[in-house]
Amino acid sequence: MAKQCAPSSEAPPGPINLALLTVEGTEQALDSLQGALDLEIDIRWKKGEPTRQGGEPRWEAGLTATIADTANPHEMVAAIRRFLAMSREQGLQFDQPDLFARLGISVSVGDSAQFAASLQFTPSDLLLIGELGLPLAFSAYPTLDDPDLT
Repeated sequence: MAKQCAPSSEAPPGPINLALLTVEGTEQALDSLQGALDLEIDIRWKKGEPTRQGGEPRWEAGLTATIADTANPHEMVAAIRRFLAMSREQGLQFDQPDLFARLGISVSVGDSAQFAASLQFTPSDLLLIGELGLPLAFSAYPTLDDPDLT
């Protein structure tokens, strides 16, 4: 099956509109989930491997997959909806005893390309996110493209 959730594996120039799925758990649970996901895995790590930040050993095995890396928030929300629908069709459940997942949503704001960002999820979207057992994490990163403001 073709990878349908993220429109491009290349980051578009300009604003950040990024949705990532981060999952931690046992190797067996990750293998099972990875086989069912219709996403390319960006990175996978084993329990005990050092983290990139400080070299501390990781407490759990895990993976990160890009759901969306788009030019604007509207396209990102559409890609998230496709991922949620695919997850429901596959019967995925992200809050299992041996698995923990998080849907991370990041945007950049403050420059001429994307001064502000608005994400609009419907009640049905939010209900499905909850039914799938996915906590949400939102991040906004300030950017400036006016050299007089730095």
